[in-house]
Amino acid sequence: MKNIVFGLIALALTVVGQAAAEGLTTDMAEKFAASLPAMTEIAKGMKERGVEDPFDDDEAPIVDGEFKPYSAAMAKLKTDHPKEHNKIGAAVKKHGFKSAMDWAVAGDATIAAYMARMIPPGAAEMMKAMTPQMLDMMPPETRVQYEQSKLMMAAIAKVSQADIAAVEPAVPALEAAFTAIGSDEGVFGQMPDAMPGGR
Repeated sequence: MKNIVFGLIALALTVVGQAAAEGLTTDMAEKFAASLPAMTEIAKGMKERGVEDPFDDDEAPIVDGEFKPYSAAMAKLKTDHPKEHNKIGAAVKKHGFKSAMDWAVAGDATIAAYMARMIPPGAAEMMKAMTPQMLDMMPPETRVQYEQSKLMMAAIAKVSQADIAAVEPAVPALEAAFTAIGSDEGVFGQMPDAMPGGR
């Protein structure tokens, strides 16, 4: 059964990868920003109904080297809780998205581009300069955080300049949404903090 679930998720993420290749647009980013407060309320409602918040997992936003927290969560939600997935699909249509996965793909691209514009110059090189000896000196918890940040940095480094340019006009709307929903709403509020130079 587990193999079937993982197979379905892999298939969904393949489709996501093909859609994401088309690139981010400012319209997508602005629509995503506008949807965040409503989607956060939906996530809270799911918790109240005893359904684990699929977006509250900021420790594993990287899938096969790509930044895909929303699409990975949505693929899993569709398999584990199809009724909740359908509710999200209906909700995001009010914000101009065709489906729950359409919204999730836009979210992946939007947040990745938002974070990419904040990476300090030389940050990636600094992380690569860490030697095994330096890593051995780190406390275990710090080393885990470093490894997660390294994966995040590598994934965000793949964001195109076109996507960064597309998200720029949507930054005020995104930051207003982050402020409105607070910093404790899982991937909604915490992802921008996960990178060096984050807000």
